[in-house]
Amino acid sequence: VLVEAQQQIASLKTDICAHLADKRRGERLRSGVRVAILGKPNVGKSSLLNILSQRPAAIVSPFAGTTRDVIETALNIAGYPVIVSDTAGLRKTRDPVESEGVKRAVEKARDADLILIVVNSFDFRRERSSSLAEVLSEATGRLVVVVNKMDLRSEKERRGIEELMEVRGPL
Repeated sequence: VLVEAQQQIASLKTDICAHLADKRRGERLRSGVRVAILGKPNVGKSSLLNILSQRPAAIVSPFAGTTRDVIETALNIAGYPVIVSDTAGLRKTRDPVESEGVKRAVEKARDADLILIVVNSFDFRRERSSSLAEVLSEATGRLVVVVNKMDLRSEKERRGIEELMEVRGPL
């Protein structure tokens, strides 16, 4: 009986170690992969959330600072639960409400499994040296850059941005 109990304990220990070593994959499959959409104000974060959720989940306007709080929507992508969070635009502000929104955006990014950073193609070169770099420096391996408004650029400009991303990396 003692030998059988020791074998069961050893098997349980192996199972627990394997569970702990999976880097929360099981939890993510049950509760959802967390995706945060980040970027400066008015780059298209809320529009991206609406496209992904296939409904008007977030208000879209031409006014910077429309999204001040985190807006989350639950999606099913290829059978997997995904929680997508639209966040306030990242910028320095004196407005205490918007400042709280920016703080929450940074927290969402830190907790996210994947970060979609949206940049305006017209500001792409400037973004490479912006304050976003601080937030993104922690996001190695969890970052996808979405360059928005490329349809408004000429073919030559699009190629230039694409080449810059290939040579130097996204940001």
